[in-house]
Amino acid sequence: MANPETSAKRELSGEFIADLKDGLLKSLLSLVKADNTLMLAIRDNYLNIYYRGGNLLKLIREGDSKYKAEFNWGYAPKDGEDKYNDLTFIKEEIAFLKETLSENYISNDEDIKKRLTAFPRLKQIMDFYLTKKENLEREFQQLVVRENNFSGLSNQTDYFIVDIEAAYPGARFDLLAAKWPATQKDRRNDQVSLAFIEMKYGENALTGDAGLTKHLKDLKDFIEKGQLPGLCQTVKKQLIQLNDLGLLRHTRTENRAFEVTADNPEVILLLAGYPLQSQRLKNLFEDKKDDLELYSKEASFNLKFHLPHSAGYGLFCKDMVGLRKFKEYLGF
Repeated sequence: MANPETSAKRELSGEFIADLKDGLLKSLLSLVKADNTLMLAIRDNYLNIYYRGGNLLKLIREGDSKYKAEFNWGYAPKDGEDKYNDLTFIKEEIAFLKETLSENYISNDEDIKKRLTAFPRLKQIMDFYLTKKENLEREFQQLVVRENNFSGLSNQTDYFIVDIEAAYPGARFDLLAAKWPATQKDRRNDQVSLAFIEMKYGENALTGDAGLTKHLKDLKDFIEKGQLPGLCQTVKKQLIQLNDLGLLRHTRTENRAFEVTADNPEVILLLAGYPLQSQRLKNLFEDKKDDLELYSKEASFNLKFHLPHSAGYGLFCKDMVGLRKFKEYLGF
């Protein structure tokens, strides 16, 4: 059985937190708070800043007030790519950015200023890339984060997205959430439970190697190997640190003492970009009927399906339904 203390670790050091709150990185945190197209995700003493589901900045602490800053230049066009022929400025722009950010380290105010000043240009490079090689599933994941964490609706939704593209030994979760119902009683109580959200965009996403039933099997194996207690501790630390950084916009922020229970975790299927009359979707529920019925009765987690009630992606307990009711809704 995995050691719950070591199987999952995602937190920032006290020095990292201090630099974000009042030190070298304070302006970075301020920018993230001011721009709701960005999401700060906590890793093992490094962080990722996500934009449109892609990684705008990976920031790794390497010493006292010294950070390695990485942008994925794979988003930039390569020489000779036809799709950028009409964007004659982009090569010069990229050359300028690479020169400006050539040090790849942030150790003083000038370094952080250069990095933040470059953000709009780096975002534009990502925009061009994502227009040509769209990954709508990743983009819609971040829309879910925006709706439930940062929007005017976020204090009324019942889930807070702690992490995206969260990979652990043997399992990967599109969205890792804390279920925290928006009632007076629950919001006064700092005890939350886990919700693993699988987001599928488009008809092709439910089949193949990344199909729904594979994710359910992986999660069942993850739980049976004793990984859940360690994950609960990780999510607890992440919630505490996100709250400390002012990124947890739910009621009061002071004196939070979060506890994350391993009891009754939810696995939620969230569909996007599907016509309800989709034959492929109907075939999935028919072909995987036995597996889905089996997992719907699984004792280690509760399988739920998101039943949309509006055009947005606010997540509410009442919209999470079981297999039978979801099939009825789809007319299957």
